[in-house]
Formats: sequence, C-alpha cells, structure tokens
Amino acid sequence: MLRRKSIFTTLLAGLLALVVLCAGCGAPPAPAATSAATGTSAETASASAAASSEPAETNPLATPMTLSIAYWGIDGAIPDGVADPLYDKLKTDFNITIEKKPTTWTDWTEKIQLWAAAGELPDIFATDALGKPDYANWVANGVVRAVPADLTPYSNMQKVYADPRAKVFEKEGKFYACPRYQYDSEKYMTAPSMFVRKDVYDAAKLARQPETMDELIAMLTAFKDIPVNGKKITPLTGSSANMLIQYVMCANNPAYFYNGGAGNTAYVQENGQWIPAFFSAKTLDGIKDLQAMYQAGLMDSDLFVSGNSANGLAQFAADNAAAFVWGADPNTWANVGREWDKAHPDKPFLDNVVQLTTMKAHDGVYYQYKESFWSESYFSSKVDDAKMDRIMRLYDFLYSQEGKDLFTLGIEGTDYTRSGDAITITRPKNDKGEFIGIAEMYPIANMMPNLATWYGEFNWTNPTLNPKIKEKTDAYLAWLDKASVAEADLNLPSFSAPLKDKFSYNAGNDDVIRITLGKEDPATAWAATLKKYEDAGYKAMVEEFNTMAKAAGMIP
Repeated sequence: MLRRKSIFTTLLAGLLALVVLCAGCGAPPAPAATSAATGTSAETASASAAASSEPAETNPLATPMTLSIAYWGIDGAIPDGVADPLYDKLKTDFNITIEKKPTTWTDWTEKIQLWAAAGELPDIFATDALGKPDYANWVANGVVRAVPADLTPYSNMQKVYADPRAKVFEKEGKFYACPRYQYDSEKYMTAPSMFVRKDVYDAAKLARQPETMDELIAMLTAFKDIPVNGKKITPLTGSSANMLIQYVMCANNPAYFYNGGAGNTAYVQENGQWIPAFFSAKTLDGIKDLQAMYQAGLMDSDLFVSGNSANGLAQFAADNAAAFVWGADPNTWANVGREWDKAHPDKPFLDNVVQLTTMKAHDGVYYQYKESFWSESYFSSKVDDAKMDRIMRLYDFLYSQEGKDLFTLGIEGTDYTRSGDAITITRPKNDKGEFIGIAEMYPIANMMPNLATWYGEFNWTNPTLNPKIKEKTDAYLAWLDKASVAEADLNLPSFSAPLKDKFSYNAGNDDVIRITLGKEDPATAWAATLKKYEDAGYKAMVEEFNTMAKAAGMIP
C-alpha cells in the first residue's frame, strides 16, 4: 500500500512538473466568455425546452450533450441499471447525459491533481482548491476556465456571483469557480447546542439555566454527584472533541469555529492586522475553560484521546453521560433522538431532554454560528462555449426554487402537491410510518443538488419535519434571532498568498487539544505555541498577506 502511494506520488509530481513546463506552449487558454446570444433566462428552461419544436439555432438545448462530472460518490448517485425517474427528468429537461468520474472522500484531491496534470479533467469537478496553490496554478496555466462574463441569461447565477462571498473567486474581473454555499441567509446558521438529560438537570435544582461559562461549569460540577441507574456518569460528552471545542470557543472566541474550522476558516482584525482567528488573543480564554473542565473531570476524556466521533452519542444514549453537545438543527434532533429512543423505548427523547444554547461571551453577548461556503465547482478549460452554456443553465436551475423543490420534495403531482404556500407530501411511507426520503427513492438526489449548493435551509423547512421537533427548533430560532455574529471575514482564508499557502497551524485542533490535555499552565503553553509559530515565519506571513489582500481590495 505504501509502495503504491509512493509510485502514485512520484507520477503525480512528474506530471505536475510537465504541466508547468508546457504551460506557455501547449496548455489551452481559457475560452472566451459566452455572449448572451440566447437572451433567455435558464430558469425558464422547463421540461418542454429540450423537446421543443424550435429550430436548433434558436433552442439552446436542442443539441444533445454529455457532461463528464467528478463528484464524491457519484457511482452511488447514478448506479448502473437502476431506474431513476428524477434523473430521467433531468436528462430530458436539459438534453444531457452524464459521464461519471468517481471520486471518494479519501482520494478526491489526488485524483483531481492527477487529472489536471495529465490534461484529463472532467467538464465539471468538485473540490476545495480555493486558498491553496492549486487554484492559482490552475488559473495561471489555463487548466480551468472562467464562467461567462455575461450572466444575464442565468438569473440565479447572477445572484451567486453578485453575493459578496463570491468576491474571493475573482481574478482580473473573471470568476473561475462556483462556490458551494451552505445557506442563503444567516437565519439558519446555528451554533452548537447541548442536550441535557432532564432527570439529571432537574435533580441539580438549578436556580436558572446557565448563561455563562462559569455557570455552565458549576452545573456540570453538580452533575458529577447525581447518579443515573445507581451510578455516577460523565457530566459532558459530544459528537467529537472538535464539537466540544466549538461549543466552548463560542463563548470565548466565536470566530474560531466559523465556517466549521479550527481557527483557520475565519480571519479577525487585531492590532490593525487581519489574522487567522486561531491566533486571536481570545483563543487563550477558551483554552483556559477547556483545560479547567477537563482537569475537573467534567468532559469525556476518551473523546479527546481517541477522537471517536461516534462514541459520544453512544455514551449519551447508553446513560453514561448527562449532557451531549452537537448541532441544533432538526436533523440533529432526529439523529440524537433515534439513538436515545432505541435505548429508552419508554422514555421518549423529546420529553426527556433539555436543550441549552451556547453561553454568553465575556462581553455579555450570545453569538451564533456563521458559515459561507465549503468547496467549489470548477470547469475544465476544454469545455467550449456551447457546453459551458449548458452547464450554466443546469446550475441556474439547481439554484432556482424549482430546482430546489425538485431535489428536496420530488416530482410535483407524484411526490407532493401544492396549494398556495401549503405543501402536502404524498410519497410512500416506510414500516415506521415515516415518509421515504427523496434520496432513497431517487439516487440522483444524493449528488445533483449539492453539485451547486448545499440547500442548508431545507433542513429547517422540510414539510415532513416532526411537529414536536419543529416546536423545539422554532424555540431555538427565536433565541438565534437575538444572538449576534462576531466580526470576522470568511473570505480572507481563501485568499491566496505565497507564505500563507504554505503556512500550517493547529491542524485538527491539535494545539488546542494538546494544551487542554496537558498539565502546564495554559497561558505558559499558549505563549510557547505562539513562539513556535513565530519562529516558523508567522509574522512575515501576516505582513505579506495583509499587504496583498489590501492591494487586491479584499481589505480596506
């Protein structure tokens, strides 16, 4: 296995070198931008468009096309020999077939790099190259093409690139990727939340729900002495060590976990410079709380040592932990409840837990989560203007309400009906009385909608949502309405600069976990950590980054 990886790496390095050497003489330039020849909004390209009797020169969907796509798990989304009416509809509506280029969560980066080096990229591929050397190299060497300069035929794509979050993709007035946004608005950008056993919570006889980290620590300390089934249990666990860190950091350095990172996916301004949130002075406050909780035996120590993301939920469901930290969205409620109800058939989850929001920060303010996009779609420079137009029409549809409805609700008249704003689901149910999921009925729904956007809002607006869960999450949203968003920039982490692109820090929360588990005074350990990064060139990296970001108009 190691030898195979070594051979693969050597081959990849050689091909990459060849691309660089030949970029000036053999790499195809990015094609010219498509003109607005059709003048038609892609959102109006309905199912009848491809079969239209219009002449080919006036019907932009008249010519059949094959689109090659690389996406995680595409084999499962378009399985051979499996009927999928949703996929058939898509093929008919856009007069396309899809050539699969499979990638997995373990090989996607290497595969795409190899294809790029060999000049064999698929028409469309998904990866997270922005802010890494790949993006700048692909653009400079003509490996990927820009989206059309004139987006008027694609009304929804106009909105995508008009969004301030897309600015980071712009190079010399052109956009070379399509961001895969998590949410359309901040309304549903939640922070982590804590599920607490109601029996233990009631036994603690708290004067009120905790609002600060000091009050939370006092509550968890009380939990240590409250037995469950005749035994003392761990006060707190989580879906992962990273989730526990996020929960605590929300009350100390909220930007630390913005965009789902570890202090590396949001930048904050301190002392007149924009720096990764990890290096903020506020990070130390979070580390102090984490170490205090760990040393007092308030947190699941196995979670920090093993990093087993499934263990925390299992411990909570098995009566081995009093509280559990994960998300606050309806899917989280359903997933935690499913495991709880398996172990407690006579104690329904929704009646036996208390949900706590994150704690107030040191300034007395509650902070919510903030998220921009994760990963991007890229288009091979070998895609000609006609095919690019077809791709943009497909993406425009995926961003439209019609497209979102198709891949979340199914086929209207078959899977649901609509009367005004009211939606009635008509899909079949499973033996538990639950509606069969769209992705289970139509495999293409496992991939196609997320090719363009993650459709995060649907998790909250799904008409099949359990009414009791909706009641809980609506209460959370009411709290979220009053929470604030910390001042941070989520675009800057994706801005490329030579020293920044090579500078690595706190991978997997390693530094925070190391200090949390250690016995050294956290302030002393934190100072040593900063010194380590300063010796590695941190200050020079920040200086160069701020200079380049300012010159590019990313910061004032």
